[in-house]
Amino acid sequence: MPNATLSTDKLPYHLRPATDNDSAAAIDLVQRSYAEYTDQGVVFDLEEESDLKQLATAFDQAGGEIFALTPSNQPTVLASIGGYQNTADGRLEVKKLYVCPNHRGQGAGKRLLDHIINRAKSSSAQELMLWTDTRFTKAHRLYEKYGFTKGPVTRQLQDKSNTEEFSYHLAL
Repeated sequence: MPNATLSTDKLPYHLRPATDNDSAAAIDLVQRSYAEYTDQGVVFDLEEESDLKQLATAFDQAGGEIFALTPSNQPTVLASIGGYQNTADGRLEVKKLYVCPNHRGQGAGKRLLDHIINRAKSSSAQELMLWTDTRFTKAHRLYEKYGFTKGPVTRQLQDKSNTEEFSYHLAL
C-alpha cells in the first residue's frame, strides 16, 4: 500500500469538525492558496466558492463532512481544511482540501488526508475521488504519494479562472 498511513499524529495540530464559524478563516485560507497561482490565471471569486460562506452547512447538506486542522496553540487559525461529499454514483469525493502556505511541509495536509481516507474506508464507498486544478502541481504530488491515480479525462469549468481539472481516484 502507498504511504496512506504516514504517521502525523504527533504533530502540534488539533483535528476537529469544521463549523460555520470557520467560514471566514476558510475563505481567507482558500483565497491565499489561490493567490499563489495568480500568475497562472487563477482567480478567487467567492460567488464561485459560495459553499465557503456556510462551510459546515454546505457539506452537511451534500451528505459529507468537512474538517479543520488548527495549530494546537492557535485554535482559531486554520492550518488546513478538507472534507468529502457523496457523489450520485456512490463514491466519495474529496472537496476543499487546502493547506495554509506557511503550514505546508509540516504534515498538515497528510494529517487531514489520512483522516479523510480513514473516514472513507469506514463507509460503504468503494472509491474516493477528487477533481483538482491542473495547475495545482504540489497537490498532485501529495495525492500520488497516497496512491491516487490520475484519471484519463479532464473537465473544463466555466469559471473566471478558465479551470481545467484532472480527476484522481483511490480504491478503498
